[in-house]
Amino acid sequence: MIINFNFDPDMEWIISFIEIYVPFGQSILWIISMMIAIYIRIIRCFLDSLMEITGLYHWTQRNRIPPITHPLLLHTATELVEKTRTGQLKCETLVRVFIDRIKLVNPLINAVVANCFNDAIREAKEYDRRIEMALNDPLIEDNVLQLPLLGVPITIKECIPVKGMPNTAGLYSRKDFRVKEDAQVVKNVRKAGAIVLGVTNVPEFLLWWDTNNHVYGRARNPYDLSRITGGSSGGEAAIQAAAGTIIGVGSDIGGSLRIPPFFCGTFGHKPSSYMTNNQGNFPYCGHKSREKLLVNGPLCRYATDLKPLYKVIIADDEKALAQLDLDRPVDLKKSRFYFLYEDGDPFKTPVSSDVRETLQRARNFLEKDCGFICIDAQIPLMKYNFLIFLATLGDCDAPSLGEEIVERRGQLNAGIELIKGLFGRSKFRKITCMNVLLENAVHSPETRNKRFFRKIIEMGKQLRDQLNSMLEDGSILIMPCLPERAPKHSGTFLRVNNCGYTSVFNVMEMPVTQVAMGIGKRSKMPVGFQIIAKRLNDRYTLAAAELFAKKFGGWQPPCGVQIN
Repeated sequence: MIINFNFDPDMEWIISFIEIYVPFGQSILWIISMMIAIYIRIIRCFLDSLMEITGLYHWTQRNRIPPITHPLLLHTATELVEKTRTGQLKCETLVRVFIDRIKLVNPLINAVVANCFNDAIREAKEYDRRIEMALNDPLIEDNVLQLPLLGVPITIKECIPVKGMPNTAGLYSRKDFRVKEDAQVVKNVRKAGAIVLGVTNVPEFLLWWDTNNHVYGRARNPYDLSRITGGSSGGEAAIQAAAGTIIGVGSDIGGSLRIPPFFCGTFGHKPSSYMTNNQGNFPYCGHKSREKLLVNGPLCRYATDLKPLYKVIIADDEKALAQLDLDRPVDLKKSRFYFLYEDGDPFKTPVSSDVRETLQRARNFLEKDCGFICIDAQIPLMKYNFLIFLATLGDCDAPSLGEEIVERRGQLNAGIELIKGLFGRSKFRKITCMNVLLENAVHSPETRNKRFFRKIIEMGKQLRDQLNSMLEDGSILIMPCLPERAPKHSGTFLRVNNCGYTSVFNVMEMPVTQVAMGIGKRSKMPVGFQIIAKRLNDRYTLAAAELFAKKFGGWQPPCGVQIN
């Protein structure tokens, strides 16, 4: 692998001088760039080793999830709707089966942090009454049999308001707060017939990719309780992977609908920007220019449920439904499939053999079984993905993170809180304080006006143009979601730049679908990849996800299956 190293803009005259006047100048520059890249890679491996050592504190805990014993837990949402609609299955029966499963697995994974089980059972009984009347009297004026999610249990990410439920985003200061009204996206899923069972765990202020906070504690990966679920939709992905629910709603500003499904072996879809209603989500974007980064979206155990749930999520927006036209047929034979196995950034964790092997399996299937065109992607600017995301996030005059965390009632003194946290006296996680200190250092107005900052913003625009050109006519990019399996708890701090693999596509405003590809041979943990298309071409990534799921099976249980 050749890594192109770009020198600082202020050194461009030196580079030009060497190239023109020094014998073998280009060769010398190539050697220097390779030496620097190797040096950076050595540092990266050292940092990863430190994180692995930190993770040794958490003993491996595989095969702890109780076996699946009821057949209803293994059906897709689409299949269950057909059963409730035809009267083969009572909604109450379905809801009780999933409530029992949540009660069984949640003490182990800490995914569902507040429930409304009693309300869910009452709703299910009411649906059963309406269904019976509609089936027995065809003349009755009730559209209950046409509801697309009729009787299906669903959970919602805790940062999205659900009436009567907490909406803390993991902040201790909001631990007693309760929501008075559903967010629009929750109204949409209820109107479609889904039955809300509760809300799921998140990181503190949704700031990290490890779901842990001082209100609810840590969520755990069902495949290995010593490993993280990802964030910030970590609780949602974990409860689905453990067969506690089938579908759910999450949000994504930098990878939260993809990283948790990758770590937990399920499916997620980050919609094209501006296509979903995010009103009511806490925390807020902070500034209008950041709205393109934040989307709500579906998380599902089965790929076939992504599109139906996505359509429900945007059901209140006729313009979005028309623009996306999700039911328009997709002919993937006309698409070109670009593969990127690594982004080229030597300061990120090297892509593991399991992830590479998974990408190659997908490519072999497309080329040999389907006869599709697959091409190696050449995207040099992709190596700067994390810098592009950070610069875009900070390129506005929004209130500071320290202000947002205290809900604009002053400013968080992150330094003091960090010191207090060392002695267990702070109500904020140490990583939250570190994020505030980092933002204070790099997101000042003075920094935004510097030449290197503007160059990064410009690189983001160039990357968008390159991707849009490459993904014309329904073409698709397939690449890692992250370089490796879920880290151990406490093993994420020095790996944060790995999230550039996902966060850059929020800046690009493109749809991305995370695909589950089973369990890795070496890691014994879920593996998969993300599929990217041009903005508003969501139907292409969803169709490709269904194609891969049909071939490779998708989700695999983290436990035994013992159906009597």
